[in-house]
Amino acid sequence: MERIRTVKVGTHIGERVRVAGWLHSLRRLGGISFLVIRDGWGIIQAVA
Repeated sequence: MERIRTVKVGTHIGERVRVAGWLHSLRRLGGISFLVIRDGWGIIQAVA
């Protein structure tokens, strides 16, 4: 899998990507979890 930085992940909409970094925060609302992940270049939010 190609390595990309969080600041460029928006160019991969609809594609499967692997995110590596530190968990900045976690929010659980109903049955959905929102993870905010930080790496050395930015922040991304994932939904699980």
